[in-house]
Amino acid sequence: MNNTTYWVAGGVAAILSLIALSKAKSPPIPAPTGKPLTPQSSTAFNFFVSKGLTEEQSAGVVGNLIAESNLNPGIAGLEKGGYYAHGIAQWGRPRWSSLKSWAAKSGYDANDLVTQLGYVWVELNSIPAFGLSQLRSASDVNQAALIFEKMYERPAAGSSARRVELARNVFNTYARRA
Repeated sequence: MNNTTYWVAGGVAAILSLIALSKAKSPPIPAPTGKPLTPQSSTAFNFFVSKGLTEEQSAGVVGNLIAESNLNPGIAGLEKGGYYAHGIAQWGRPRWSSLKSWAAKSGYDANDLVTQLGYVWVELNSIPAFGLSQLRSASDVNQAALIFEKMYERPAAGSSARRVELARNVFNTYARRA
């Protein structure tokens, strides 16, 4: 199989997973702990709001990025196979190489928070399987966090409740409710 086949198959699997997720009863989500957020959290939240995502959708994205890296653009974590995942989204080797290439062509520092936020946005807009249209349809923080988790991050099982909790904390901290 070529890479395109894997992307399409992955996208179909993610969509089927979301359909099943939307029909399943959600597990109880713990109340936010009120854990203090970093200044990077505000930067990230405002970045995605400025791109047109709702506050709920932005919080869902940022909660996931906090779960991945605590929004530390310089972080690297060991993946299966002995490779390192890098940055705020813990990009694997091929995606990290793409980010570095995009940043260099654009004149940006690949290890900068705003550059990495920008690359998340580039990927969301250029790869339909990463779920921007589904994310835009999310009407609450829980939905947004779960969609971004399943379609963009695709982590190992077992972190959904924590990601939703972090997203709710972001929303409760930064949303400008009327």
